[in-house]
Amino acid sequence: MAWIPSEDPWGIAMIASGAVFGISLVIVNARRMAIRSRTGPVMMTGLAAAAFLACAAMGTLQRVAQGPTEPAAASEEPAAEAAGPDDTAQDPPAEDEADAPPAQDDAAPDDKTPPARNSALEPTEPLPSDDGERQTAIRKVLRSARSVYESQKDCKDAKAVGQAWAQVAGIPQDARSSRVKAVARKLEGCRKQVRWATAYNVHRDRVAGRDAFEDTLKKRLQDAHSINASIALTGDDHQRIRVGSGSFDEAIVAKIVTQALKDELSGLGFERVVLADAKQSWRTDLEPRPEAEYVAEELTPYGLDDKLTFSP
Repeated sequence: MAWIPSEDPWGIAMIASGAVFGISLVIVNARRMAIRSRTGPVMMTGLAAAAFLACAAMGTLQRVAQGPTEPAAASEEPAAEAAGPDDTAQDPPAEDEADAPPAQDDAAPDDKTPPARNSALEPTEPLPSDDGERQTAIRKVLRSARSVYESQKDCKDAKAVGQAWAQVAGIPQDARSSRVKAVARKLEGCRKQVRWATAYNVHRDRVAGRDAFEDTLKKRLQDAHSINASIALTGDDHQRIRVGSGSFDEAIVAKIVTQALKDELSGLGFERVVLADAKQSWRTDLEPRPEAEYVAEELTPYGLDDKLTFSP
């Protein structure tokens, strides 16, 4: 590395003191030859030597304090992956690249009737009209709700939480005291636990369904088209499926990738299906329903598909 004088003042001082030391030696030798007093030059020589050593020591301490200089990181270009024989113009070269916008005609039709809200709950009894009886009934509702959110089991049970909230939500606005609002917040905490558990189960079951479909499709291709295909699922959640066989061509692919198969794959949560032979591949992007919709569908019959808040 090149020495930069502006960044090393102690180095400059060390050079200067070395120069003074050298000059003083010359003067001392000259005076010795002339047999004259050399007290002054000798003192100058000693001072120059001391200054040289002091500058060397201070320069070393400065470099230690600053730490080692790190070399500039070399710019590295990522090595391009070699394209396989089945990644041709009809399919992007990388299987794990960002998904292209899905074709609109590939989406599975969603004609299912959504579940009715609170359909899994028992009907709640209206509060009495008499003020005294109504206050007694409200206290009973709050005690019942408290028994739910204080129970580890009931707080994670969708029906128990939904039933408790249905009763608390029926309390009229003029009777919603701070205690009633506190109970509502506690039940909302239980709803979050129920939703988390439901989301976990939905995700687990849908991944398992995609895994099971690998064997189903392999047997179907063997029975219907006499094709012994190799099938691989990719992606963190196994949301992409790749089918390989040397028997594939345009006509066979068209017979296999029908609208019915697209709908079936979308229903299972697949985002992409690729059929490939040794030379080219055929990719179809799908548009599955988000898992959040399945979670909401599970929670709607218990009235837990949305945050528990009082309606105005």
